[in-house]
Amino acid sequence: MGGSRVSISSSGEGYLRVLCKKVEYIQEVMLDTFVQSSSNTHFGRDYDYGKMEDRFRMVSRFCSYLVKRDMEEVEAFANDVGTAEYQKEFGKDLISRAIMEAVMHDIGSILDFVVDHTHGGTKSSRLELKEELSEYFEDWRLRLVQFEQEIFGMETDHEHASTR
Repeated sequence: MGGSRVSISSSGEGYLRVLCKKVEYIQEVMLDTFVQSSSNTHFGRDYDYGKMEDRFRMVSRFCSYLVKRDMEEVEAFANDVGTAEYQKEFGKDLISRAIMEAVMHDIGSILDFVVDHTHGGTKSSRLELKEELSEYFEDWRLRLVQFEQEIFGMETDHEHASTR
């Protein structure tokens, strides 16, 4: 594993740097990915994809799935060849962090717009949704910080970053 190299095309680099961090792309990937949930049902079951609230909750849960998988893979790689080799090859920022933070920002921006243009009783439920998802993402951000501290044994650049 340590001697392996991965090359990506320029379009692949575009996906890595831009597209994979867009909420629209993550939604599409989420719909095309089979994720077995802990209750032996398909991920996304009991959500109404036609409802914005359910769609954003599903995307949030899918981001946490990506974070968990990324942490498992980073830990396995680091255990196999060491954290110094991991950092040399990939840096100290997990790709799932960048995805999660970008999606969190996109969802927050969309909800800000919706709240600003909503009147009546649904406005408070949309504000509650934004708060719920902000707390969910912040919880996962803190888990990533702790994981990075444990795996890399150092303070990360993002440790003191606040959510957007």
